[in-house]
Amino acid sequence: MEGSLIDLVHVVNLVMYMPRHRPPSHPDLVDAIAVETYFVGASFRRHGGAIARLTGQTQARWQVLRVASDGALTVAQIARRLGVSRQNVQRIADALVREGSAHYRDNRDHKGSPHLELTAEGRAALTQLSRGAAGYRDALAAELEGVDLAALLEALRALSAALTRMDVKSDNGAADEEHDGAATPALPREQRDV
Repeated sequence: MEGSLIDLVHVVNLVMYMPRHRPPSHPDLVDAIAVETYFVGASFRRHGGAIARLTGQTQARWQVLRVASDGALTVAQIARRLGVSRQNVQRIADALVREGSAHYRDNRDHKGSPHLELTAEGRAALTQLSRGAAGYRDALAAELEGVDLAALLEALRALSAALTRMDVKSDNGAADEEHDGAATPALPREQRDV
């Protein structure tokens, strides 16, 4: 009887302390998505930097050129789209203007915040960067064979839209200094003052 009791205790301990193979919860999945998104973003920046260097550009300049090509955006709007500081984009925009790749156009809605507009030279630089990236895009698409890229894009757009909906200004209306005018994330009220 003593042996069977020890065996029973052993089995109970195994069952009680064995790792649970539970499906991940939604918060666990959100954490995993965030980590993978950081990794993917870093990889795209690394590869993009290598491509940009081949054309005499930088990854940061490429990003500003690309977003500015969408038209009628201020430096602050470009910075928010890229998730970087306005000052950093301003420095790059000023350099693009000095070299003739862009110019500032009056913004009738806000005289102090002109729109950054690409010139023919800027559009040509963006075209050269896009051509330089064609081989990379083809190689990456081949690596993703079997992945439903349209569904992936749809999921990423849904994630982006959800994050945009969560963007709010802080309670006092002041921008978060660290984000330089970018909206701060929405948190439940009980977590805001922690």
